Amino acid sequence: MIKMVTAFTAEADIPEVAVKEIQEQIDITKIKSNAVGIVQCHSEFITTGVLEAVCKALPFETVGITCSLPAVSGTSAHLALTLTVLTSDECEFKVKSFETDEGSKVAANCYKTAVQFAEDGKMPALVLSYVSFMSFVSGDVLVNSFSEGLPGVPVFGSLPISDNEDFSESYTIHNGKHTEFGAVYVGIYGNIKPTFKCTSFRAGTMYRTSGMIEEAEQTYVYKIDGIPAWDYIVQKGISTEGTYRNIITQPLVLTYHDGSVIMRNCLGIDFEKKAIILSGDAYPGAIVDFALITSDDVRSSASEIANEIMYIAKEASVVLIYSCATRLWQLGTDSTDEINIIAEKLAGKAYNFAYSGGEIYPMFIDGKVVNTFQNNNLCVCVI
Repeated sequence: MIKMVTAFTAEADIPEVAVKEIQEQIDITKIKSNAVGIVQCHSEFITTGVLEAVCKALPFETVGITCSLPAVSGTSAHLALTLTVLTSDECEFKVKSFETDEGSKVAANCYKTAVQFAEDGKMPALVLSYVSFMSFVSGDVLVNSFSEGLPGVPVFGSLPISDNEDFSESYTIHNGKHTEFGAVYVGIYGNIKPTFKCTSFRAGTMYRTSGMIEEAEQTYVYKIDGIPAWDYIVQKGISTEGTYRNIITQPLVLTYHDGSVIMRNCLGIDFEKKAIILSGDAYPGAIVDFALITSDDVRSSASEIANEIMYIAKEASVVLIYSCATRLWQLGTDSTDEINIIAEKLAGKAYNFAYSGGEIYPMFIDGKVVNTFQNNNLCVCVI
């Protein structure tokens, strides 16, 4: 059995005040013999020293990410820090992390770290994963590298994100220290049976156009229907010459020959190469559509999955939720609508919510665990 305790502060300037607020919300009598904390916050909490002070004041290890609109148990704010404590007498938590000076080294370190979780012969029942957001490294590569080192183990988690247009100040967090290139993981050992739920785009979603990817390499799409990818999206009216802002909120839907459908977000344009830069891999032969997902789609899918969570979580203690930051941007000025829907449905239930730079989500295909990198989805883990 794992218990979940949450705390929240909007104090981003004065470390002592933030520490006091967090400590007042944690009932020490509910902390069992084993515990780990998940910290999620706006990047400003790093700059002011609040994050480090809060983590140093806690008697257990902390992991986490920078994020947008963190929330716990009915309380949320854009400028906030949340703490979620997982604690148990029966289950054990092992934290592993690494930091490197180059983004290109992260994938190899993901594999090496994964191997460490099984060094004593025991396999974790679940791994919570927080790995760097890098526009030049595919999220698929990072997730797959870890899974290769620890096959058969479900992995759930998130990449960090920030409010900056260039995605800078997106950090993973371990014991109050932040890392641009690295990762931190929590292996959960014990008799648990987590349940996973994930939204996908609605069946009624409309698309602007369909084309075939003819040339692509990992996150770069170079040619669609025989012309440079950037020229293609301008020609189709998806974006306009000189700017790509509106394409960021219109996910790409990739359909492959085997029938698999994957959503990808566009992080930017390489104007020199006239390529679209995606958050995850794309392969030649895929049919690509640009989804017209509205704020109503986000609200509707949030309501649907919140209804499912209500029933699943009745006998559960832990509810972890990550929603793609693109869903937040699609809400526009109604930025709190999705979390308000979830908060209303889960009233009285402890949960942890944050907007994500990419969701790490386990799928079960033919009886095997396949850990995936998701975009534009809302992903849930219930224990």
